[in-house]
Amino acid sequence: MKKIDLSEPKLEYYHLSTALVLINMAAGRGAFRGNEKEIVEDLSVRMQTFLISKKEEEVIPPRKSII
Repeated sequence: MKKIDLSEPKLEYYHLSTALVLINMAAGRGAFRGNEKEIVEDLSVRMQTFLISKKEEEVIPPRKSII
């Protein structure tokens, strides 16, 4: 497993899109019950809407060139 450097925490665009995929997979497999489904569905829709409305560069500014 890849070691994660937590000295400078960051959340990137692909982290959000991967989390959305995992949420949808778990929901599709029946991992959530009752009112959990509504909460998870709301979160999923909000994340999807956010990701669609933003370009990756807007969510994660491009790295500055050191050259």
